[in-house]
Amino acid sequence: MANNETTISIRVFSDLLTCKEISNVMKLEPTQSYERGEPVSKNSKLRREESLWVYSPELDGDLEEKIQFLADTLSKIKSINTVNESSSVEFFCSVVSENGQAHSFLSKAIMRQLSKLDVDLSIEYYLA
Repeated sequence: MANNETTISIRVFSDLLTCKEISNVMKLEPTQSYERGEPVSKNSKLRREESLWVYSPELDGDLEEKIQFLADTLSKIKSINTVNESSSVEFFCSVVSENGQAHSFLSKAIMRQLSKLDVDLSIEYYLA
């Protein structure tokens, strides 16, 4: 059996909304964020082209249980369409495998729920 560590977050990319506006709609505080127009790094003249708002809670369980928690969280947000209409919303998952093996399963029910929420799902796999 593979020993994997999974993390999951909601990521919102927007060139119209600020992180504060996203937080107001989501009724959540981000665990990470940056604003459009901020420098990419301290010594860079490059500016960020869009704002990024990330909510990444510490959760127990397998990947589907974590996705289910965030899907249920988004389902309770009545004005999520405000964010969806002007931004890109995705669930970002990372799976770190200690032995090079990883398997993910998502049920039809969770896939239907994600489809109704109109969010993208990104899963990245890494070898530890």
